Amino acid sequence: DYSSIMVDYTILEKPIILFAYDLDDYISMERGFYFDYREMVPGKIVYNIDDLIDSIKEEDFRLEKMEEFLKLQFGEFKPNSSKLILDYILED
Repeated sequence: DYSSIMVDYTILEKPIILFAYDLDDYISMERGFYFDYREMVPGKIVYNIDDLIDSIKEEDFRLEKMEEFLKLQFGEFKPNSSKLILDYILED
């Protein structure tokens, strides 16, 4: 998936596998990315259905890439930021 849904799943700390069977075609159409897709996505990239199935079976999601991705997108990320803002507003 080349959309922003990977950002949503990363914030929710859900495992992600990116099924990029057409990545080279997508890049060659000059649509491009604002970051190096292969280096920065918050999960494992697979290019064919066999690798997708294997990654799911093995639970190989590359979760360690999520924190780096969140820092790139949001800086210091606080997962409960809405509650912190509400608490601040409601303080006496």
